[in-house]
This record gives sequence, structure tokens and C-alpha cells, in this order.
Amino acid sequence: MKMELKQVSEQVKPANDGRRLARKRMNKFLRLTDRASNQVLGRVMDMTTEGIMLISASPLRQMDDMSVSMGLPAEFEGGAMITFEAKIVWTKKSNHSNNYATGLKIVSVSDQDKAIISRLISRMPKKSNA
Repeated sequence: MKMELKQVSEQVKPANDGRRLARKRMNKFLRLTDRASNQVLGRVMDMTTEGIMLISASPLRQMDDMSVSMGLPAEFEGGAMITFEAKIVWTKKSNHSNNYATGLKIVSVSDQDKAIISRLISRMPKKSNA
């Protein structure tokens, strides 16, 4: 089992921190779900309109683009569900727990859902680098 996890961590590499947009930490519990399997992939930790950092109990493998959905808090947009295409670009073991952190790039999203994401992250605190 450990050997398999090691292979996964060697397969995917963490992104460099040369992001174009400041990440916003989510202070709401948002789940990201794979629309094809209806499987919850994990919890959104922080995000921009271009990408998401997800925390999950097991590592996610890099793959082709996948269709995902994210339920919004009930008090925001009436708890609507937004959908978009994303690509897993890196996965690594968390330094703080037994979970895994995964970086996803948003590769396709409707203008309406992108505007909703923008409004959502504008309400969240800026991620601290400390």
C-alpha cells in the first residue's frame, strides 16, 4: 500500500507558487464532486477563478479533464450547484495531517458560473502565507 502511494506522489508534482491570482481560503465547507461517478473528491481549501486546492483522504491521480460540481452554501446564491471542467495538476501528502492536497486547474467554466465563483471568493479572506 505504501509503495502505491509513493508511486502516486512521484507521478504528480506540486505546482510552483508562481500563481497569477491570490488564493482565497474558503471559510465554508464546500465539497467538490466528480459528476461522472457522483463521488465526492474532497473539500475545497482555497481557490481562485483559475484553480482550486482540494483536501482529500486519499490521493487523486492526474487524468484528462473531468467534469466536477461544487455545491454552494445555502446563504449564497440559494445553495446553487456550479459545474466546470477541471484538470488535476499535482497531488501531495499534507504536512499537517494524513490527508492529501491536490491542485486542480479550472479549464472550462461558463461565464455565469465563473461570475458566481468570483463573487464567492470576493467574500473570503485572503490566504495568509504565514
